Amino acid sequence: QDNCNGTDEDCDGLVDSGKELQETDILFIVDWSGSMDDEIDAVTQALSMFAANYADQEIIQWGLIIGPVKKGINKETLRIQNDLTNFQTFITSITTNLPELGGAKEMLFDAVYLSLHAITSNVAPTPLFALSWSLYTDSVPGINDFKLNWRKDSKKVIIIFTDELGQSFLSPPTSQDDVINSIKGTPDLKVYTFTNELSKENIGFNKGGWESVAVSSGGKWFELLSDPVLMYASLLEILDDNICE
Repeated sequence: QDNCNGTDEDCDGLVDSGKELQETDILFIVDWSGSMDDEIDAVTQALSMFAANYADQEIIQWGLIIGPVKKGINKETLRIQNDLTNFQTFITSITTNLPELGGAKEMLFDAVYLSLHAITSNVAPTPLFALSWSLYTDSVPGINDFKLNWRKDSKKVIIIFTDELGQSFLSPPTSQDDVINSIKGTPDLKVYTFTNELSKENIGFNKGGWESVAVSSGGKWFELLSDPVLMYASLLEILDDNICE
């Protein structure tokens, strides 16, 4: 198999089977709550393996958002660990200086919504100045500055890892419909989600299932596993679907 990584892995004389790498911005959003303790090592290992496979590809930018991160005694925060940037900065951000897992307020609907706020054509997103965090939650940077360095004409990929249904801790809260509308209003974007089975589908009146979020963009749901090799293989599938043409 010739993965899309700039090398001729199947030795047929054609790099990436004759396909070309496309300018791509890849954002990882990772649930940093205590309940991810069994999976987080596998997630970070898979990300490291995956990113290293594309270390020499300057055409790709990498970003990471984590949350909830414990901040002091009571506060939990959503953090841009690193903005969309080069490989070396990204790999440093996921191998050093990561905080301990903790917190219970998985504000990942907010993470997706805020990360797209500046680039979506969604007709009526809530203005940033009208948003605030609920009690005991915040973000770094703050809401008005929570923006990413998306390139104008790049292909865009968001990959989410969580073991919980989608939740919001903004006021007014971010709904699943808000997230999907923002995704649909963003050109050249696909979203992929890694969750457990309980977080895959909407449950009753709680529209927090992650599969519908992924499918709305033409992306795909994957099972969240504690095996980094299997998740690495899924990540390669995602990239082959997006960065080669």
